[in-house]
This record gives sequence, C-alpha cells and structure tokens, in this order.
Amino acid sequence: MDAFSDIRPIPLDVILSWPKPNYVDPIRRGPALVIVNSLLLPVALVVVGLRLYTRLKICRSAELDDLFIALAVVPAIGLTIAVCLATSRYSWDVHIWDVPPEDIIPSRQVTFTAQFLFLWATNLTKVAILLFYRRLSAPSMKKIFNYCVLGTLTFVVCYTIALSIGLLNVCTPLAGFWDVAIPHHCIDQIRFELVAAMINIAVDLVIMVLPLPTVWSLQLPKRQKLALSGVFMLGTLVCLAGAIRAYYVDVIVSKTFDTTWEGYILWMFVALEVDIALICASAPVLKPLFRRYFNNSIYNTGSHKIRTRASLNQERRAESGLSFRDAFQVPVELSSVGHTKINGETQKPLPPVPESEKGFILKKDDNSDGESMFIIQQMDIEERKPANACCSRTRNGGRCQKLNELWARKEPCSGV
Repeated sequence: MDAFSDIRPIPLDVILSWPKPNYVDPIRRGPALVIVNSLLLPVALVVVGLRLYTRLKICRSAELDDLFIALAVVPAIGLTIAVCLATSRYSWDVHIWDVPPEDIIPSRQVTFTAQFLFLWATNLTKVAILLFYRRLSAPSMKKIFNYCVLGTLTFVVCYTIALSIGLLNVCTPLAGFWDVAIPHHCIDQIRFELVAAMINIAVDLVIMVLPLPTVWSLQLPKRQKLALSGVFMLGTLVCLAGAIRAYYVDVIVSKTFDTTWEGYILWMFVALEVDIALICASAPVLKPLFRRYFNNSIYNTGSHKIRTRASLNQERRAESGLSFRDAFQVPVELSSVGHTKINGETQKPLPPVPESEKGFILKKDDNSDGESMFIIQQMDIEERKPANACCSRTRNGGRCQKLNELWARKEPCSGV
C-alpha cells in the first residue's frame, strides 16, 4: 500500500516535481502512530485477558469463540510490532521523496507482512464473534438466527482463505512485491485492495446488526435489552474505523503518489480497527465479571441471600453466554428478617410461611462461591406430605424437624 512497487507507476513529471530529498532531517508526521498502537494494544490485551478469566475461572465454560479470540491476539501483536518498527526505522512517517533508498525494500517487506497480519487479526476476531452468536438463543428466532450466523461464518472463513491466497500470489515471484528490480508480474492491486476493503466493511455491518433482532425477541426488561443492544452496537466504532481505512486505501492506490505520508493515517486506523474489534468482541462476555466484583451491592443487600433453583439456573445460563429466560423466583433476604435460636444465639423468630409459598423446601447450596447461599426449591406434588407424616419424621429426628426449627414453625400434630 505504498508506491515502492508497480501498483501504480509514478510518471516522470511527478518525480521531477518533487523537492530535493532530505535524508538527514526530513519533515515527520510525529509519534502519534506509535502512541496509538502502544496504548490501544495493551487495553485490548487487558480486555481479552479479562474475558478469558471470566470464561475459565468464573463461568468455567470456555468455548471455541474464546479460543479464536485468543488466536486473534497473536497477529494483532505482530501487526503492532511491524507498524511501530516501520514507523521508527523504515520511514513510514515522512514524504516519499525523503525515504532513503536503503529503506525501500525493508519498508515494502514490512508492508506485506502487516497486510497479512491485519487480514488474519480482523477475521479471526470476526469468527470469534460469530461463534459467540451461535450460543445465543431466542425461541422465536433461533432457527433463522442460526442460519444467518452460519452463513456469515462460512463466508468469513472462505473470504479469509481466498484473500490469503490472493495476497501470497499478488506478485509472481512474490519478491517482486518489494523489489521492483526483480522481473515479476503482479495482479491488479488497486482493484484487489479496494474490493477487500469494501467486503470488510460489509461483513462488519452484518456482524453488528445480526444479533439485534434476537436480543429484542428475548423475554427481558426493556432496559436490559437496550443495554445488550448498546454492547453489540459498539461494533459501530469498528465499522467507522474500517470506513476511514477504506477511504485512505482509495487515496493511496488511486489519488496520490506520496503514499508514505498518506499511509501514516491509514496505518493508524488499521490499529484502531484491529484493537477496537478485540475489545468489542470481548465486552459482551464480561457481564459475570462485573456482577461478581463491581455490582455485588446491587444484587445483595446483605451478607446472605435465598434464591430459587430456577433463578440460579438462569444466572448460570447467562454467565455461560447461553439464553436469557424469565424464571420464577421467591427471593428472601436473611439479613432483613429475624432468626430463631440457632447455634446458641437468640434471635427474632421468622414469620410464618405464607400459604402461597407452601410446598417449598429450604436447602443449602453447596455450589455457591464462598457465600452462605440457600435455595427455596419447589417440591413435586407427590413429594408433599401431610402433617401427620411430617410429625412422624419429627419423632424420628428426621429432616422435617430441622426445617421446623429453622422456620420456628410448629405443625399441628396429634400425639406431640
């Protein structure tokens, strides 16, 4: 994507119009490109690291999308190194007439490497996002949504392989791409660059819009639907960076010969597109992390809580990135009501169980993460016993006695 090859031969009159080369102290663009790459990549790495921590440690349900987002980090790091190296050592930040002749071939080699790394970094991220979409479900749209995701995923994989083959065969032999002195033949690189940029923007738009109908078909409060939509709409930033990058690709291949000077801005938006894509791909998976470490006060008003089994299952499905469904729950905060005499401590008795809640049993949840968690689990109809059966279990020191002591409730029973 610069003029060091025969992408667009430079006319002689244009070369003669250039000022005298200044190889000692040329005008430079400044350190903005290195700064953007040095700041954005660490942020992206932190977000991806938090994503992997959330899936491996909190949810304990890593999937293929987590593997592909981890793979996408590798070319992203290589791209950042290549861009920073070319800017600081191979004159990517000066006018083309001020580029030393000895920097031409290394600069073109880095250009080819950066293009290849950009292709794989962006498309591995797209594959990771689409694989994440495969785990979303809404009963009313699941079949159509899955077909759309599968079709887009197939297109991205084929498109990535095709572009990789095209890039590796852009010139024959390939060394002619960076050394015009070697006899070679190259394809129409102008069309190749523009078509690749347009397809990339179109795929980004499809990926951004694809989950929105499914999100709005879920049985969730409107506020939560808006929040989820906002997370997916972060992809707008990726689309915007891709559109600006496509504009500068067009400028370089068809409107200017000072490609190193204009290409400086192009490579800045390349970094923005790659790193922001990694951040946006990881953002929807971080909800369990924020729930555990940052929003604990919202979910818990005391040190203990009671939740139904259905509520726990709902949260676990949400943490693993599966479906979001409404569930019946009867939350009771133990910190907000009194206790009976337990473990030698006298506390206020609990209120009697309402009629609407009879048929529930109180169990301790051993799967809770370090919290004193209890679950109200609804008993099947055949499991509900009459009062005399409960009393017989009480005489034998059975489980019903423990429940009676916990709830401070004495069932009427003959012979007690």
